This record gives sequence, structure tokens and C-alpha cells, in this order.
Amino acid sequence: MGTSGHANIGRVVVMVQENHTTDNYFRSLAPWGVNVATDWPTQTNPPVKDQPHDRRAYGAWLNGTGKATRTQFDTAAVLPYYAWLPLHGALLENHCSGFGTNSTPNHLLLVGGQTPTLRNPPRNQPAPLWDMPSLPGHAQDHGVSWRCYTASNDYPVGFYTQLNGSPNLAPSAVFVADALAGNLPQLCCLWHNSPEDEHPPADVTVGMGAVQQAVDAVVKGGGWEETVFLLTWDDWGGWDDHVATPDGVQVAYGPRVRC
Repeated sequence: MGTSGHANIGRVVVMVQENHTTDNYFRSLAPWGVNVATDWPTQTNPPVKDQPHDRRAYGAWLNGTGKATRTQFDTAAVLPYYAWLPLHGALLENHCSGFGTNSTPNHLLLVGGQTPTLRNPPRNQPAPLWDMPSLPGHAQDHGVSWRCYTASNDYPVGFYTQLNGSPNLAPSAVFVADALAGNLPQLCCLWHNSPEDEHPPADVTVGMGAVQQAVDAVVKGGGWEETVFLLTWDDWGGWDDHVATPDGVQVAYGPRVRC
């Protein structure tokens, strides 16, 4: 805290992982009043497969004509750092994905507040480029330093005409070195590749470890006092959640993914 009593915030680090709902991850937080189911079968780690979680699967889940995978990880056993974070920081337990669908639309909402697509672009075609505003671009226009530490092929910020090819895009593996050296900009966005992104069938403990390593690197680099961390997940991944989508329509919102 500064002498004025206000936090001296110099940096925001936004970390985005993949494909898990609030109920699926945070069963052990029920004794602290978190609104989660507690009696679903325990999910093996790593999960055996990736569940259907496109628009059709979400629509069926929302309308009661299809089911999602109703299992829960043992939070304390396989996700202890994620259990620790809400108890020492803050948890938005009812934070929802922007859309009930798979990854790309929700990543685009996180980057720039809108999406021109409701599905993942086909992998057998050239990646699209969309002329849309973005949070990093807005930062750049106003003299705020930024860097996006991306997954392969600059995912997801490589879809932006404004950001594609920018020298401020770097592989996610570079984040730890930059943090340890005290070289992080004012706005950092961090994504990971599998298995560190937690996307099924990845071992979720590996992804949690990558997030913990990123935070620890900021601490060791002297950035703890001035850094705000935000951690969220892109979409539901086909996992069930006992809290219904707030507006009850298929366009938005999606299931709870917490922040």
C-alpha cells in the first residue's frame, strides 16, 4: 500500500485457462459458502476425453434435451493452488463464459469484448483476420505498455488485424523469464498450450502448476506489490454446472466458469 492508503497498481496480468465449470473444479470450497454441488462423482485426473461443448451441445444442455458430464475434481487433492487462491484473494463464483460454445468466441470476448463467430475457425483453412478493436490495441493507443503471451500461432490474438504480427506478441513460455527479470509491461495477457491450458484430456494439475509458476515468477521478479492478477477460463468444456445460465437463452451467457 502507498502512503496515501491506495494500492500502487502498476500492472494487470490476465490469465486464461480452458474448459471447466465452477462445479467441476471447486467442490472443496463449499464449507466456505461457495455455491457448488458437493455430491457428484469424483472426476479422474487426467480426464479420459474431451466432452462435446459446441453450440449444439450447449443448446441441448440448456434446453434439457442433452446432458453434460456431471463429475467433479477433488479440488484439495489435484487443484490445491486453485483452492488456495479464492481463500486468499477473491472469487467470482457466478462469472459466466460469454457464450455457451467452445473456445474461440469466448477468447475473443476476453480480448476485445465482441466476436464475429460462434464457433472455432476450421483448422484446415487459413486462419481468419478480423478488423476489430481490442483491449491491447486500446492500451497501445493510450500509451499503456502491453504484451500478449500466446498459445501456438499467436492464439487467440493473431485473429486481430490490429495485433497480428505485432512485436508485442510472444510465446507463453517467455512469460516466466520476463517476469523474473522484472520486464513485464503494464498489461499482460497469458495463454498456454496443452497440457498447460487444462483443456481435456490434459492433467489439470499441470495447468494449475503453470499458473502458479507464472505468479511465483512475478513475485520473485519484485512485482508482487504492484500487480493485480485475474484468472479465468474460456468456456464450460461440456462439464455440468448446477446453476442455470442467467438469462436462459442460447446466445449468451454460457455456464459458470468463475474468475
